[in-house]
Amino acid sequence: MRPGKLAKLTQDESQEVQLLRKAARELASRRAKVEHVFRDIKIRFGYAKNRYRGLANNAARLTFLTAIANVLCGDAYERRCLIAAEI
Repeated sequence: MRPGKLAKLTQDESQEVQLLRKAARELASRRAKVEHVFRDIKIRFGYAKNRYRGLANNAARLTFLTAIANVLCGDAYERRCLIAAEI
């Protein structure tokens, strides 16, 4: 739901409004986590433009790039945890 429409619908503080806000926040959080991986793929690996090589080749390349992006995110997470443990 767009922010302006959500603001109009949620002017009072009823139980339904709080549930609607919580659902919108959960959706935005999930969307941010998912789209972050695709941003990494586009920027780090240059996958902004796609060549037509067939569905199987494109699917295989996207699967491989997603796996590499997840490995890099996991590596960054481990480094952050190590730095935080030293502090």
